[in-house]
Amino acid sequence: MKLYFVRHGLTKINQAACFNGGQSDSSLTMDGKKAALSLGKQLQQVKFANCYSSPQKRALTTAELVMSQNKVTPATTPIIVPQLREMNLGEWDGTPISQHQHEAAFNDYFQHPARFPAEKIGAESYVALVRRGQLGLKKFFLLINVSYEQQIY
Repeated sequence: MKLYFVRHGLTKINQAACFNGGQSDSSLTMDGKKAALSLGKQLQQVKFANCYSSPQKRALTTAELVMSQNKVTPATTPIIVPQLREMNLGEWDGTPISQHQHEAAFNDYFQHPARFPAEKIGAESYVALVRRGQLGLKKFFLLINVSYEQQIY
């Protein structure tokens, strides 16, 4: 079994150099849509059993565009796995990245995740993110009827 993990295409919030976390749901830019279609063309001969996505619009749109180019997989609607939502960045979500570069938490967010003081900005900690992600993966493996423990190494 092969798994393909795809990050969403470029969004308007990405383009504005703002934090694009779990509370913001910016649309894809035209370049983001073109990139998703291009990836879809590269994967057009890959037969997928299913397509899974975060519930966020940017991820769903990316999944739909990628799958729209597929020539061997029957038309499928992405299956939403809520636990795949991006990290909640609290007060930072949707704000300019440059606005926070002077904050101590900024360096921790990017360089020292274990020290990131998420609670200070109402954000999700990396520990909580990992737990949620693991729950999402367990749900995914249950959906495809494969043991989670056998697949994660």
